[in-house]
Amino acid sequence: MRNRLLLAAATAAALLGSLIGSGPAGATTNPPPNPIVTINPSDTQAQILAKAAQVTPTARQLAWQREELTGFVHFGPNTYTGSEVGNGTESPNLIQPTSLDTDQWANDFKNAGFKKVILVAKHHDQLLLDVPPDQSGRFDAADEAALAGFGQKISSTFATDLARGATASNDAGTAGTAGNDPANVVDGDDSTAWQQAATATTIGYQRLVQLPSPVTTSKIRLRITGSRSLPAAIATVGLYYDGRVADLAAGTTATQSSNTQPGGDAAHAVDGNTDGDFFDGSVSHTGDDADAWWQTDLGSSQAIGSIALWNRTDCCSNRLSDYWVFVSDNPFTTALTPRQQAAQSGVWSNHQTGQAGTPTALNVGTTGRYVMVQLSGTNYLSLAEVQVFSPADDFSISAGQPMASVPAGTGTTSTITTANTLGTAGNVALSVSGLPAGATASLTPATVTAGGASTLTIHTASTRRHRQRPHRSGPAEHSPGLDLRQGRLTTPWPPIWLSR
Repeated sequence: MRNRLLLAAATAAALLGSLIGSGPAGATTNPPPNPIVTINPSDTQAQILAKAAQVTPTARQLAWQREELTGFVHFGPNTYTGSEVGNGTESPNLIQPTSLDTDQWANDFKNAGFKKVILVAKHHDQLLLDVPPDQSGRFDAADEAALAGFGQKISSTFATDLARGATASNDAGTAGTAGNDPANVVDGDDSTAWQQAATATTIGYQRLVQLPSPVTTSKIRLRITGSRSLPAAIATVGLYYDGRVADLAAGTTATQSSNTQPGGDAAHAVDGNTDGDFFDGSVSHTGDDADAWWQTDLGSSQAIGSIALWNRTDCCSNRLSDYWVFVSDNPFTTALTPRQQAAQSGVWSNHQTGQAGTPTALNVGTTGRYVMVQLSGTNYLSLAEVQVFSPADDFSISAGQPMASVPAGTGTTSTITTANTLGTAGNVALSVSGLPAGATASLTPATVTAGGASTLTIHTASTRRHRQRPHRSGPAEHSPGLDLRQGRLTTPWPPIWLSR
């Protein structure tokens, strides 16, 4: 999976381009809602477009858009007959749930981030996201877990807007426009517009655009290259990081067993585009070769956490079946069969007997410079994309000595050692919690780069007060806990989000 820049925009623009940063926030006065305009029979196309650009949502319509997710529950006779569409003659006595639990439905929808649920009395028996109740009246445990995971992913991805509070600016040509305040797009308020234009149509409440590769930057620019009628308005720009990492294979040098298919260049599988339609120009294609292969050179040995293969989708998806994936620090001998390749020293291999998906993700956990995909037998090999990802950043931590007991009025030290175990070494912020009354702790330094060390010092008070008793000295038992988190010096920008 990759870092993405998600762009979400509600704007009058028909075409989007890039994004900016610089300038203080300020308040603007928004025009009243204008949900309806009258089209006269004599209106020209230009007049109709101008009127369409003046349509803006009411507060109620905007509130409905902000709900974003609505669930539909289809639970009725078809649940028990197994029919796709009922004929209306089924007996209502068919409906005999043994464990009906509508609270479970509601809780699962809520956990998945849904704002509203509609119970359909008579319709096709399915539930949005293909999660229907069973005949007992409950969601299956696997479906329940899938809904919870869906909600957690959405919540975690969009929990932090990396653009919130950034400075913003626009080109000098629009700086004098009435109501213009570039900072409105990063104020987190989708009722304020970057350039106030009452005559604007929207291309969606939240327009999400995923960039094919990660971006690390201090400035983002949004450029509108076309508008249907009046000047475009941007209400909100948001930046979100979905936790994905960089694709090591994007833009690398790829080759394949043959190049007999026009438009099927090997480079198409590392162009950053997962579109599986061959005729869109982003799918590799070999000839009908024996043990057809495709490979790429990452340029140097890299720590590889996973590989994702994207299959062709417009046809012939079954061709990418019974295939092997190889990783090596040394160039492959392409004349070998897959089984011979897998037997070579230093080669990581994975044999997939089924059909590849969109994507099929494989955990790797090794280093390598060369990545190969090879079919078993004779067939065409087509790949929409091959993505190679670094392992997620991680670190370990250990104490130089156990903390057993510390006499009152004294102190002790321990060396806290960290190690970078995966990915790039980031900052590790150290803190101490769980100390009893009268004990203090310090860490020098309190922040280290993974792989560094810190000294933990614990001091105890010389006396302790007990109820109804005089002061006394004695040993104090301490089991301090360490609350650790890994920081980041730089933040990759995926998700750019624009919305109205």
